[in-house]
Amino acid sequence: MTGPVSQRVIAGLILSVIALVFAGVSVATPWWGVSAISAGTPTSGAATYTLDLSGLTSLAVQSGNQTVDDGPWDSMPGSPLAALHQTTRILAYLGVALALVPVVLFGLVMSGRMKQKFAGAAGLIGGIAMLPGPLYYSVSVDRAWRAHVAGIQPIDQISGFFGFSFFTGGFAATMSWGPGVGWWVMFIGGILGIIAGAVALGGGKKPSEPATVTATAPAPGTVPAPGAPPPTTAPVAIAPAPVVPFAPAGAACPFCGTAVGWVPEYGRWFCARCARYPWG
Repeated sequence: MTGPVSQRVIAGLILSVIALVFAGVSVATPWWGVSAISAGTPTSGAATYTLDLSGLTSLAVQSGNQTVDDGPWDSMPGSPLAALHQTTRILAYLGVALALVPVVLFGLVMSGRMKQKFAGAAGLIGGIAMLPGPLYYSVSVDRAWRAHVAGIQPIDQISGFFGFSFFTGGFAATMSWGPGVGWWVMFIGGILGIIAGAVALGGGKKPSEPATVTATAPAPGTVPAPGAPPPTTAPVAIAPAPVVPFAPAGAACPFCGTAVGWVPEYGRWFCARCARYPWG
């Protein structure tokens, strides 16, 4: 039998599953693309270059209403672009593998066979592991692309991970480039994985218990015994004076009913139970 499942565990499991699905989708969808629309040339039209992690770049060229070329465009094995895809592919697959771990651990937490903090830590690690691929790709793809298409205008003029520009070198062209679906879902999946881990770890602290105050008995010797003078901070010399008691010997304390004792040194009746002089 297991107790009620924490809402944080349920939220962590749902976020981890979404992150895993996103990671799986990313390896089969485009990570980047370039679109160029040219005019004033015999082949005026639009060209779309789509890059994914398979190592191939698909190319679609549209001239008027006719598709001139549509199919895989070899990314030249051994080129900087192919090397970029190979490294990113390794990072992406590692992210997918580590994104699976928190899903399994959250399931074990729900069955009572795993502590919540371990699943939360795995969620953080899995989410962080999904980010190096997109981050590395975003800072490297434009350089690899320019090296791959060197000398092919206008697509060799782009710079940065995303952007928009006009080309007027002999003919007019409008270009735009930026991340594809695969890049976005891997990046967002990593963020969701981190959130899943943080949510689970945030519920690991128990609420603080209110402070309890316990009553303690007086230390031995703090209450004077019958016939003994009360404690004083400093010795005080009191000249003895004849005092006639106004209560008979053996009288009872008016507060607790206990027999009181006469203290000759102070000329007063003392109640040992109440630790006080009932009549002042």
